[in-house]
Amino acid sequence: SDLFSSLAPVTSSLLVECNSQALANIAWAYAVSNVDDDSLFGKNSPFVAVCTEKANDFTSGGVSQLHQWNIWRKELTGAPSDLPPSVQQRGLQAFMSK
Repeated sequence: SDLFSSLAPVTSSLLVECNSQALANIAWAYAVSNVDDDSLFGKNSPFVAVCTEKANDFTSGGVSQLHQWNIWRKELTGAPSDLPPSVQQRGLQAFMSK
């Protein structure tokens, strides 16, 4: 987890350069590692905004990974999701279809 924490600020600064699959992989990896970092996923991070901009680019697998991250964040922080409802719904459908 120290590795993920140390990479979070740099990762956050590169989010705008990531494609949708890279964003899904980042979300999933941090969720599986149980590492939450405000510089990457907090209110001032561009993560949700970049995911929202690229929402139509996510494959079924990618949006399913994003759904898993979303569930993990809700459990961890207790806060409602910042992802748009359409992305949340698509993620849930992709996850349930597996």
